[in-house]
Order: sequence, then structure tokens, then C-alpha cells
Amino acid sequence: MRNFDYTSGETRLQPSRNLVGPGETAIPLAPVLRLEHDELCIPQHFLRYQHSSETVEAITAKISYDPRYPVFVSGDAGGLYIQIGIVGPDNYKSSAEKLVYGRKWRVEPNLPTSEIIQTVFLAIKKAREHELRERFIWLCEGRRTTPFNGHQDLPHMARNARCYTGHPKSASVSAVIEGVVYDGMRFAVLNTIDLPTGQAVLTLTPKKKSRGEFAQLCNKGLTFITPSLSPTDVLHSLFEACLKSSDAHVERHFAYDGFSRFSREVNIFEVAKLSAKQRQCPTSYLPEEEAQEFIGTLSSENYETDASRIPALSDTAHNRALCAQLAAMNVSPPSIDQA
Repeated sequence: MRNFDYTSGETRLQPSRNLVGPGETAIPLAPVLRLEHDELCIPQHFLRYQHSSETVEAITAKISYDPRYPVFVSGDAGGLYIQIGIVGPDNYKSSAEKLVYGRKWRVEPNLPTSEIIQTVFLAIKKAREHELRERFIWLCEGRRTTPFNGHQDLPHMARNARCYTGHPKSASVSAVIEGVVYDGMRFAVLNTIDLPTGQAVLTLTPKKKSRGEFAQLCNKGLTFITPSLSPTDVLHSLFEACLKSSDAHVERHFAYDGFSRFSREVNIFEVAKLSAKQRQCPTSYLPEEEAQEFIGTLSSENYETDASRIPALSDTAHNRALCAQLAAMNVSPPSIDQA
């Protein structure tokens, strides 16, 4: 027996309602696949999408993570967007908790539902990263600084690049680690192992524990690889290890309809099998004539979707230079409106 088949008759003509969700409709002649566990599905790339604020809200209502990171759905002249709220202490004042808002993540009406869910997943990760960057403190000449935060004056730094490049003064690994305060936590070096590649493995243990949201993820300590034991590499590598612990928390606890898709508890090999089955060419399971008709319809749908994403370029020096750059790579650039 084949690993999967397509259904026919009434089941195919009138598929169960749970095979499509809010804002989704099947492309004409889209097959309903019967997978090896006898469940039915219409592959997401065989669906049309026409999302609205109502359908995006219905999708986000099924997403669960942490109530301190509420997911807002709104819109403006630019269209629909998702925005993550962040409930937490003011990073500049020791006051009561407040609600702040992350950046707007645009949602196109024809965006597949899975991509909307993944947009929320990424938006939460990046909202947490923004907070983490402000809670990673380096004690510089007795002052608390946040060198990894996203509010540095980049135009100034670019104009004065010579002042911000080059090697810092040498310092021991312990001295670098001593200068870090991460969400209230302090670290001490427990172990250092030099690798044949020139890299090193550092293991840190909490010297002063913290009940901070991010610090709690490191209460057992951290082990990470650094390209070298230079102060710059050590500090960057420690920051990356802290960020990795935050991202891992989102991966474990982010769920859609109760399913933690990005958790390592999910059998990635079963996901690979599903991908292989859903991505097979329709000619492998549809009658030839029907397959060709469906492929033609699908190609037309994909063309319309791709065309809707081409940016409208005005005739500016920037856009002309960009199009020339693409043309030099033998890539067809978007057209420039000469009006």
C-alpha cells in the first residue's frame, strides 16, 4: 500500500470542515490526502488565503505562550499587523510593572496560516530579545551600561568607525565575567577547556542568583563555546548563550491549538515524513488529466500571489541603483514607475 492516497467522491468534494481554517479555502480540484495514519488533510500550499482582522484574531486566539507577552492584532493605512505587548518592570526605573509594545509585524491577507503563526513565534522571540539586550549589563568604569541594546547611535558610530573598531585592552576571562550583571545575576568561571580548533568551552556558575525573568533560565549555570578567550569573544559568546536560553524557552512553551510545534519534544523525523508526503507532485497520485488541470490552476494561483508581493518602485536614485545591481547579477528587477 502507498504511504498516502487521495480521497474521492463526497469526501473529496465536501471535505470535513476541520481541514480548512479561518480565512482559508481550497483551490478548485485540490486533493484531500489520506495519510498513513488515516488522517485527512489538504496541504497548505493547495489553499487560498484571504485573511482579515477577524481571521487573524481567530488564529492568534489559539496561540499560547506567556500572558506577559500578549499578542495584539490591529491595522492601519498600511494594512494588518501583529504586535507583541511586553508586561514587565521599567528598565530605567524601579517602579511598578508597565505594558510596552514591540514593533509592528505586517500580515498580508494572502499569507498562509502557518506563516502567520510563525510570525507570532518570531515576534515573541524578538520582543524578548529586545528586553534581554537591555538587561545584559556591563560594568564599565563603575557605570552600568548596556552595550548590546538596540538603541545605540549607529549613524554616529558609522561616521566615527575608527573609534569603535580594533581590539580592546586585554583582560582575563574572570575579569570579563565579573563585569557582567545579567537580569540581576552575577557569574563566576567554573571551568575552561581549550579545544584543538582554537575555540574554548566556558562553564559559568551563578555567583549571585536572581529571580529575574531571564536570569532564572540560567540558574543552573551556562556552558558555551567561544571562538577565543579574547574579551570581545567572551562577552559576545556569553550574551549569545543568554539569548539562546531565552529562545529555547519560547520554543518549548509556544503552542498553537495546544501543539508545541517548535519544541524538541516534537519528532522532527515525523515532520520530515509529512513534508515529503505533502510536497509530492500531484501527478504521483491524481489521474493524469486531472493532475494537469489542477497544476495549471495552482500555477496561476502562485503567480498571482507572487505578483502581489512585488514592490512598487518610484523613479529614485536609490531604486535605479538597486535595479542596476540586480540586473548585473542577471536577475530581473522590479519595474520602476516612470510616471
